[in-house]
Amino acid sequence: MKIISIFHDWLERRFDVDLATWLVEYKLKKRKLRRIWDILKWNDDVDVIIMGHSHHPEAIIWVDNKQKIKTYVNCGDWVSHQSWVSVEDGIVRLRSEAG
Repeated sequence: MKIISIFHDWLERRFDVDLATWLVEYKLKKRKLRRIWDILKWNDDVDVIIMGHSHHPEAIIWVDNKQKIKTYVNCGDWVSHQSWVSVEDGIVRLRSEAG
């Protein structure tokens, strides 16, 4: 374990990266995509998925195999990003107090 720790520290210093944070974010994104996929498999007729509490606001739009537009929106959080989701006239938007 000590050898791995030394190698990890050397890599971070040499390439100026935070490998631990990168790995955690990678695993979280992978898990999130799996959850979105599961929701879509359960509800094929769902066009918009709105979630929150991941603290990272984001919107993803794609076209599925049946040529239907799908939208995933995570509203993030109000404390750090002042972000929210609005739905007006059937249009979903990710909004932010900052812009």
